[in-house]
Amino acid sequence: LVVDLDQRGTLVAKAHWGRFHQGMFAAFFDRADGADVFSDEQRWHYQGAPFTDPRTRFTQAERDQLAAQGQFELVQTISLSETGRVEGYRQPYVDQALIGLEKTLGDSWKAQALYLRRRNRNMVALVDRNLASNWTEFRDVRLLTRFFTPIRFEGEDLVLDRMWISNQDIMYWWAIAQSDPTRCSPTRPCVPPGMTPEELEALTYDPDYVVTTVPEARREFDQLQLTLEARYPNWWAGASAAISRLEGNFNAITGPDDYTTGGAGPWVRPNEQLNFEGPLNNQSRLELKIQAGGLLPWGFRGGAFLTFFEGDRVTPTLAINPLLMEMSILEAGGTQPTPFRGYFLNGQAGHRIFIRSRGAFQYPSRAALDLHLERSLFGRSSELVVTVDAFNLLGGDALTSIETSVNGLWDAFSGSSPFGATRGRMAPRALRLGALYRF
Repeated sequence: LVVDLDQRGTLVAKAHWGRFHQGMFAAFFDRADGADVFSDEQRWHYQGAPFTDPRTRFTQAERDQLAAQGQFELVQTISLSETGRVEGYRQPYVDQALIGLEKTLGDSWKAQALYLRRRNRNMVALVDRNLASNWTEFRDVRLLTRFFTPIRFEGEDLVLDRMWISNQDIMYWWAIAQSDPTRCSPTRPCVPPGMTPEELEALTYDPDYVVTTVPEARREFDQLQLTLEARYPNWWAGASAAISRLEGNFNAITGPDDYTTGGAGPWVRPNEQLNFEGPLNNQSRLELKIQAGGLLPWGFRGGAFLTFFEGDRVTPTLAINPLLMEMSILEAGGTQPTPFRGYFLNGQAGHRIFIRSRGAFQYPSRAALDLHLERSLFGRSSELVVTVDAFNLLGGDALTSIETSVNGLWDAFSGSSPFGATRGRMAPRALRLGALYRF
């Protein structure tokens, strides 16, 4: 809908509403039965005679043969291959609404204000219908290194308000407690703290995976755009500002988001729902752009482009690794944490937990100034365009990517956090020469 407000076409109001259905592609069904896209990761300990060649490899048959002799031991399986039947699937779509006001000033200037609203619907994920009954919640879980020293973050011991443990692991160790009590001790318990025999006997573990739309999945985007443009025969200029809000709990229309490390997602891994509501990444809250260009002396054309971006959101995460982690629980009324050993985490190997609210941290803001210069050399029936581009003349080096994990492998022994280690910065100053020949 377009409305001419002043009957002269110089002040125009616009409104638009649309529903955009996502085109079909194979990734929607990566988790469907029979897709065979993912495979589990296994970790084995080799206990045989040392070998001299560090590049020594074993086939699966050789590994299994050595395992039968006690020289290989399977110590961990990271489940990545969960699949399910397709049920209740509906095509994802986006509802978009837009309202705007446009004003022209003379023949060369135009100003515009737009408000954009988008809502993702019918996002697709693998869901465990029995999630609530397959996992048991524990409170005030203290996470430790393999040497029982606290994992620390921001100067404090890392404590999770809540955490879910797979009933499969609890039932496994409860069965051992009944069949071979000698494998249990106060420092190596086979029963989680606070659970009664009646509660343990009532546990069940029966995953029921389906690929389906997830009503709880949420992704909301709002943006206010302000622009001012000037166009003249020999020069042009423009300025724009975009103020954005991107929030939700699922930053993908299907499958895992970039924090999930290839797993089945938060509706199969309940701990990945911890703190997963909040500002989503890959969106600057404020963007400013100023640009100008035109015809220059001696036949040159050129332009300057100044951009400013407020830093993207980032969230610290904890990667579950039962081989390098232990834990304890401070029970109600207790003064000393009760050991709650890492072998209860086997079903969570490779899972990711947000240890702070999503989007709690932010990259630093960054600004860049780029220049472009070109000149055409004409022939009778051809043209050679020579170009020079200069990027990041301000020399900005703001962080654009950091280590988000608070318990990287190389810090597993000390317990100190690798969170914040630099992984990427703005590209440095660069000069690019180019030529284009048209004929």
